[in-house]
Amino acid sequence: MWEAQLPTWSEHFNVITTEHPGHGGADAPPGPYELDELGERLLVQLDARGVERFAFAGLSLGGVLGQWLGVHAADRLDHLVLLATKPYFGPPQPWLDRAAKVRAGGPEAVADMVMGRWFPPSASPELVAHYRELFVTSDREGYANCAELLATLDLRPELSKITAPTLVLVAGSDPAVTPEEGRELADAIGDNARLVVLPDAGHMPQAQWPRAVSGLVLDHLLAG
Repeated sequence: MWEAQLPTWSEHFNVITTEHPGHGGADAPPGPYELDELGERLLVQLDARGVERFAFAGLSLGGVLGQWLGVHAADRLDHLVLLATKPYFGPPQPWLDRAAKVRAGGPEAVADMVMGRWFPPSASPELVAHYRELFVTSDREGYANCAELLATLDLRPELSKITAPTLVLVAGSDPAVTPEEGRELADAIGDNARLVVLPDAGHMPQAQWPRAVSGLVLDHLLAG
């Protein structure tokens, strides 16, 4: 997910990457998944590495995890970057339907629909094919459990508890998280959050605008 950013960021920081259950080759424990469990799981991983304070960047569900950290691990979080994410992903039924389709037919059953949301028509076909290949390797139970987590999610009442300097990055052509929803997220966090909208990108702006995302995030983290 972050392969284009890692070389630049690693010049300045010790970068640790993590995967959601059932994604990127990670194990998929039995569900249902709870956001508190995913958050505590990440903190345990950081504790095992001796990391006390950290900055966090997360995209989509990773950004949901970032919001949770901003609320529940505020004393450990120096900076926060939230990409293509929001605190509430709408009515539950579409997510429950997607989970059912993936359980029945695997990620391939929704791959074309998901790619259409991740990338606009202007995206490179090679880039789309690369991400489609990554997507279809997801574990069906892990993906379905994550979709069901989003079906029940609503962090809106807690956003004002986020005190870390926060960069909210959204894309102008993302049907999943619109610029208006990005503005609502930044406003709900407060004066410590700022919004940047990247034009003509879908739900994977770090893939379509790798240099821009690398630079924006790096500037935010180095700002002190």
